[in-house]
Amino acid sequence: MYTIYHIENNECKIINNITPNLTSVWIKAESPTEEEIDELRKLVPISEEDIKDTRDINEVPKLEKNDDSFFLLLQTPMRNSGQNEEGIPADFTVRPLSIFFTDTIVITITWGQNDVIAYLEEKLGNITKNSIVDTSKCEHFIV
Repeated sequence: MYTIYHIENNECKIINNITPNLTSVWIKAESPTEEEIDELRKLVPISEEDIKDTRDINEVPKLEKNDDSFFLLLQTPMRNSGQNEEGIPADFTVRPLSIFFTDTIVITITWGQNDVIAYLEEKLGNITKNSIVDTSKCEHFIV
């Protein structure tokens, strides 16, 4: 599943469809299907290896350049209620967050809930006081 956000004139709009000329957007993909990934590939190059890395909780963070786009893989902290994925007691665990971006598009991909993405979506609730999530300045997502 994915959601496409576009911010213009201090107003957040949700766009329903991916089109080839889509710009100044943040596409938040959570547990996307193969068909949805194929749609996202129309906008930025996303390799099978990138998707495999996004699903792997043990993958190391990295930054790669692909022509006019970048792929950034992060391990983000997640509040945990008892145990991590290996069954070991832990208050926190990490989950991969993939960010694919160009000058005009940001695509985030996670498998399951992600506290960082939840925080960014919360910022959409008050656009006038928000400098983090601005689809006209895609680099703000990684700074």
